Amino acid sequence: MDEIGTFRGNNFESVEFGSGLISIGYQAFRDCDRLVGTNGEALKFPASLEVIDTLAFYHCNVLKGIEFVGDSNLEQIGKRAFESCVLLASVTSTSATDTDLLVNDDAFKGCTALTYFELNNAETFGNNVLDGCKGLLTLKLPAATVLPKAAYDECTVLQYVDLSLMTELVDGMFKNLTSLIYIDIASVTSIGASAFYGCNNLVTVDITSAETIGASAFYGCTSLTTVTATSATVVGANAFDGCKLFTGIQSYESLVSIGEYAFNDCISLTVVGGTLELPLAESIGTAAFYNCAITGFVLGPRVNFIGDRALHNNNLLTIAVDEDNPYFKIVDGVLYDEGLTVLMYSPAKNTVASVTIPDSVLSIKPYAFQGATKLKSVVFPTSSLSIGEYAFYASGISGKLTITEYVSSIGAYAFADCTALTELVIETISPDVLGAYAFKGCSSLESLTIPIKVQMVTDGKDPVFDTESNITRYSFVGFGKSDLAANYYSTYATKMPWYYSTPGTANISVSFADGVTDIDAYMFKATAGNSRVLSINMPDTVT
Repeated sequence: MDEIGTFRGNNFESVEFGSGLISIGYQAFRDCDRLVGTNGEALKFPASLEVIDTLAFYHCNVLKGIEFVGDSNLEQIGKRAFESCVLLASVTSTSATDTDLLVNDDAFKGCTALTYFELNNAETFGNNVLDGCKGLLTLKLPAATVLPKAAYDECTVLQYVDLSLMTELVDGMFKNLTSLIYIDIASVTSIGASAFYGCNNLVTVDITSAETIGASAFYGCTSLTTVTATSATVVGANAFDGCKLFTGIQSYESLVSIGEYAFNDCISLTVVGGTLELPLAESIGTAAFYNCAITGFVLGPRVNFIGDRALHNNNLLTIAVDEDNPYFKIVDGVLYDEGLTVLMYSPAKNTVASVTIPDSVLSIKPYAFQGATKLKSVVFPTSSLSIGEYAFYASGISGKLTITEYVSSIGAYAFADCTALTELVIETISPDVLGAYAFKGCSSLESLTIPIKVQMVTDGKDPVFDTESNITRYSFVGFGKSDLAANYYSTYATKMPWYYSTPGTANISVSFADGVTDIDAYMFKATAGNSRVLSINMPDTVT
């Protein structure tokens, strides 16, 4: 049946092919717009058929189904072979024959009624094969090894997918396919970036063979609960970010590289016994396990990088580091670099109430003591020290805190929401030492001692303290004058901690220590009726 257009445009309604048919030629049944199938059922193709040529059944617009009978020997479906068969609802082949079937470009394009597509021996697909098949629910291609995203890009209601022999999923393969409920990809070794991004009805996935899980692969899969993965070595950035029902992968023992935010905010992620062991891990990115439900970590000998917030959650009790690890160590439950120059992180549930930071420490990493409610006091070293953003955020520091003269910088929100802090003494005189909102939300803070040279509004014009704060005692110390910009206090009057927007009780006392020679203009500028200053004590040195 190789002659061009053999039956093109005929009016027959049924076709029954003989068992010895090998090839259906170019445009053979094109525009047979009354052809329904074989004896009122799906059009049946014999097992002997090897080739369906280009445009062979183009625009057979009442054809309702296609069935490849038995162990099909089909090797090729030509370009546009079934294009615009607008009533075609199903394509079925359950053949066990390995024929490496090639389905060419646009083969089923515009089959808008298609809901079920199964080609068991189809291995390679061209572009736009299922273009416009917007009603397709089931796609079963267990032998497929090449499936370009463009092949099925408009199948926007797919629910069931079988790609059980495919070894690689390309970037964005099923991105935002919100209808997807089940997929069989048990042979996949590599999952591309954003492959299942936004598939918010996907509940469980078996990726036993996967070695690489790309960036954002399952980002935003809000219904995902279980992923069976036992071979993964690389989990990319944001791979499971925001999967709040996700309980974790089958095994973490093979993981080598864990990208930033990989398991971020997976609040249901836990392990048996609560402690997660990472024996082969080398790199753990920023916020990799942030806000998970893990209570302990055991880091192996190869870990050489740990990003900010990588291990943080408010229920974390312990961190252990293999004794053969040359990069990190634990002291009093706190994670440091091996040389004790960087304080990395303290578990939020660490029971240590007081921490004396070694003099060798040069920096405290961001979020290091975030949520450490058991921590009551901290003693800073007598050496230069920078304190990262959110370093002591919402910690339990109580009573008096002294920021020594050796502290060179304090990051944004470093001590914010330390609600038990009552007295703050700042000894360092670096003008811009204090970061934005560094002490925001310290609702019990009543007393502040601060050098006159230190800014309380950052260069970025953000306040350091709450306006309308509860501080009632201000002590300004130092020698000479502040050296702040002219009209500094006038410019930022509404961002000062003593600022009050409505009339209030005059309950603030202000004192200047011996050695202060000048008081800046408009320092306690207030509009009529809203001054809260009750008393001012000036030394004789003020001229």
